[in-house]
Amino acid sequence: MSDIYHADYFLQNGSIDNLPRAAVRQLADQSVVLILSDQADALKPLTVLLESFDGVTSIYLEDILRRFTKNDLPDTLKSAGYFFLHISHANDRVEYIAQNMPVFYLRKKSGESELIEHNFNLFNGNDLGKAIRSIPFSEVGSLLLASSKRVMHELKQRHVHVFAKCELEKLIKALRAPDEENIAYFILNNTLQDRIKFSHKETLPAKLENIISFEQDLEKILKDSYPKEEENNDNALTVFNELILNAYEHGTLGIESAKKQELMASGMYEDYVEELECEINGEIAINVVVYEQNLLKISITDSGKGFAFTQFDCREKSISENQFHGRGIQMAGQLSSMLYYEEGGRKVTFFTKYELNEESSGYHHSEEQILKQMRVLYVEDDRFIRLQFSKIIQRMVGELVVANDGEEGLELYRLEQPDIVLTDIEMPKMNGLDMAAAIKEIHPDQSIVIMTAYNQDDKFLQAIDIGVDKYVIKPVKITQLKSSLYTIAKQIFFKREAMRLMREKKERDEAILMELQHQNRYAIAQQSAAFEKQELIIHDDSASYTNLNCKVFYKPLERLSGDIYGVYRLDEHKSLLYIVDSMGKGLAASVTAVLSAAYINRAIDKSRAANNFTIERLLKDYQEYIEKYLLDDECLSYSLLYLDMETKTLRYCSFGMYPVIMKDNQSRHIFRLESNNPPMSKYLQTSFITNPIDVPDSFTLLLFSDGLVETEIFGMNELLEHMKSGPEGEEIDLFKRVMHRDFVADDDLTLIRISTAH
Repeated sequence: MSDIYHADYFLQNGSIDNLPRAAVRQLADQSVVLILSDQADALKPLTVLLESFDGVTSIYLEDILRRFTKNDLPDTLKSAGYFFLHISHANDRVEYIAQNMPVFYLRKKSGESELIEHNFNLFNGNDLGKAIRSIPFSEVGSLLLASSKRVMHELKQRHVHVFAKCELEKLIKALRAPDEENIAYFILNNTLQDRIKFSHKETLPAKLENIISFEQDLEKILKDSYPKEEENNDNALTVFNELILNAYEHGTLGIESAKKQELMASGMYEDYVEELECEINGEIAINVVVYEQNLLKISITDSGKGFAFTQFDCREKSISENQFHGRGIQMAGQLSSMLYYEEGGRKVTFFTKYELNEESSGYHHSEEQILKQMRVLYVEDDRFIRLQFSKIIQRMVGELVVANDGEEGLELYRLEQPDIVLTDIEMPKMNGLDMAAAIKEIHPDQSIVIMTAYNQDDKFLQAIDIGVDKYVIKPVKITQLKSSLYTIAKQIFFKREAMRLMREKKERDEAILMELQHQNRYAIAQQSAAFEKQELIIHDDSASYTNLNCKVFYKPLERLSGDIYGVYRLDEHKSLLYIVDSMGKGLAASVTAVLSAAYINRAIDKSRAANNFTIERLLKDYQEYIEKYLLDDECLSYSLLYLDMETKTLRYCSFGMYPVIMKDNQSRHIFRLESNNPPMSKYLQTSFITNPIDVPDSFTLLLFSDGLVETEIFGMNELLEHMKSGPEGEEIDLFKRVMHRDFVADDDLTLIRISTAH
């Protein structure tokens, strides 16, 4: 007997290297002994030891220890690690003693947890009776031990609470060192007493219709008990479905696994089951218990010959021998927190533990939400499989359409236009592959999943030629089916999302244009309809200067320009010049440019009216405004230059622009006022403005966008060379002449020149 399952508790053990290292025995009535060792060689003498107590009515741990220490054991086994545990129901005690073992982890029903350290040399002749420790069994919630000190230390640090050995084994495998394999462990769980939240017992006549009806009732029970735990509920329902069908087929109807495989392969299984159901009467008893500690327990008892459960214990050896035998039980074991058989296989019990982890449920919720938006067509000719998987798939997806064969499936496809088609291959009238090919002719991009028990190479190749998206082998693990559906659903979902985002972006662009029209309505109303929108918003005082010469060259690449500028004569002595160069071309760049000019112009007008203009305030307010309209991947380059002829100084800030060029007309020396800020983006704004810079008595200043100097026939070198040696005041005239030489620009061109009067 390897594990003990009691109505109120269970005692489980195992080892990571799959070598047995524990002897467990239920000896006298209500008395259980477990001996765990870190040496596999110790198992045989330990088993013989416990067998020697068979028939003894009164058991004491001290008697077991004395008999064990008197054995003629080799020194290697005398120095091994041992943990002796004795559970006495009658005395409400758990007795224990350890040799060369780590501390063990105790979690009480009160919620308190502690590590208990107890080591004693069993073979030194000391008083064993005094060395034995005990605790009230009624106080124990769970008790666990792994033979690795490092693992136990990690479990302590994490304050873990595990329900069954499947969880403990996962933790040990995650925490162990790479070279640490031979780890023995056990877990005692005593949390199933007097904490029942809901209980339901029912005995069903063993008919398929009754089973289906009860599954619907069970689904409601789980939803009422755990409304937010859809995945755990799905797993519990899947396990229940597998186990009760096992009871119905193998127990009540008495169909042997080999016979089932033969019938399934020949396509005669459904008819055979229907005939047996009419001849045989049987019952299946079901007990559903929901515990307060977020635990579900379901027991199924068959009145017939019992479950075909042997594959659960040796499934790894036989799982590849045939297509069907043992796979359902294997899947049930994987999806449940614990599963065990009693009464010679006539009764099975499984547990599902609900973690109620809000952090993890968020991810599953998003997965569920995506699947719930899908419409699925499911095509399956086998009635039993169709009934089983229809309920499972319906819980996953938003809408399910079911067809009995390929011909009906194709007709329903034309009517329903599902997002995903899930189909069997071998079906009457029209097989799944022929149906898939016909669907692909109607809609080449249709997502199709083939679900079949047949894995011949020619079927795979034909499915690939047709363009099937997924190929799932039956019997199907529900987690695998859900993963396949989710993979396809995610692609469909994000494609829809991309289309939705494109529509929303288009709507936002249109809204920006409407806002632009609103902001510029007054200016547009005062201008001639013949001017371009950018020209209407531009503020240009270049013609109003008397003591300075100011000229502008502005040539947009298209009507919708990413360049825009402004020339402001603030008063008799002060001027503000700016150029904004929005990233890209076309509508998006134009919107950013015009919004920039509209805001800057308005801000300057307001500050002039209030007589409180400063370049610092203008820059700060502009950046706060325009940041709202920048796209995530958009950059904005611009220069602001503030010229004060009363003090003969200038201040500027440049964001990723080419340098402002200043020329001393008398010495013909060229000064490059380099960019002092990176280009502005939605997530990066700086605001460095230079201190006042002296300007020569006679000077020329050039501000320009990158389109001016990034051409094949005229660049920065040509511009600087002309400023050094060419006639003063002819920079723009020169550039105009260059532009007329069959020039095809590939960017917007903007140049502002301001100089002392000649």
